Amino acid sequence: MKLMLKTSFLHISLVVVLTLTATSCAEKEAVKIEPPQQNYSPPILKETNISVKNDAVDAISIDSGTREKVFATFTPLFRHDEKKAKMAFGRYYRTMPDTIQFALDLRFKNFEHAIGILPQIKWSVPITLLWKNALAKPNRVIKALCDELKEQSNFPADDLKPSPEALAWTKELSAIKIQADSDFKRNNTRPSKLEEQLADFTCETSSPDYRLWKCIPLNEDQINNLFKDNFFNRLHNMQRRDIRTLKEIFRNPVKVSEYKRYISVETIYKFYLAVKATDHQKQSKYLKRFRTVALDMRKENFLGRYLGDLILEDQEDVTVVERLQRFSILFPLISLVIQFDYELAECALPQNSKSASKD
Repeated sequence: MKLMLKTSFLHISLVVVLTLTATSCAEKEAVKIEPPQQNYSPPILKETNISVKNDAVDAISIDSGTREKVFATFTPLFRHDEKKAKMAFGRYYRTMPDTIQFALDLRFKNFEHAIGILPQIKWSVPITLLWKNALAKPNRVIKALCDELKEQSNFPADDLKPSPEALAWTKELSAIKIQADSDFKRNNTRPSKLEEQLADFTCETSSPDYRLWKCIPLNEDQINNLFKDNFFNRLHNMQRRDIRTLKEIFRNPVKVSEYKRYISVETIYKFYLAVKATDHQKQSKYLKRFRTVALDMRKENFLGRYLGDLILEDQEDVTVVERLQRFSILFPLISLVIQFDYELAECALPQNSKSASKD
């Protein structure tokens, strides 16, 4: 069973969206594009075959007492009350499933306890060894994870799936996260002026695979307004500001909800497709300008890296991003509390792209 993204869930973390929409697919409108929501970078990407049948998830029975204690920890966590969440975890951790304990240990940097509980989790030997090696370097677990993934170039395999128990708990806990995200929203949904400037492209975006998106050529007014060095300079500067800010605040849901992006990566990608479709003497010049923008896009999160790769035509790195995504989906509970799409965004990122060298 394949998964598709819902555009209404752009504010939810990557893994929650991909694991919870296994049977509910929503196509994107193939009409005049409205600016995406600006509160948060949207999740990735195209379809993936990592899934678990819903009946297997629904068959999992969650004890009400355990649920209450787990919720008492995750509710303040999703509301950025780390102190209260830690206190609840300290009181109730013994009653929690091992996988939840492990995820929270990683979030709260209880690495010694995580190492102790790791053998009790029913993971395969390669998965257990990967985490054991990463936790052996407690001061840089994320970097160690990246190193492990670089060394094990075939991990995770396409057929690896999250456990039904992990998905059942993810389904329960994601409801708390969705509510918290909703409560944090502010009145900042109006798009930026830059986003509004690029909102009039007509694109076919019904496919969940970004590679199949198409945009019609720019009209004369758009060419006159957008084919300017000053405009591309402003676009690139605003994009860099978004990346820098979101990389600093992505762990804080309150700050993320209050931040309004200047330009979304999806809008940049649609702008690129429209320029690519435009037969004009300046087309080549401004397609080259997109390459420098794309190189920066790849540093933000999985989606930015993926769309940047498509602009750069870097198929080799597309494969890497898809593998990083599979890793993130494989551990949905961990991904609820550690945003791998940001933490691992630059893992194995090529320093000097072959595509970029064409400029």
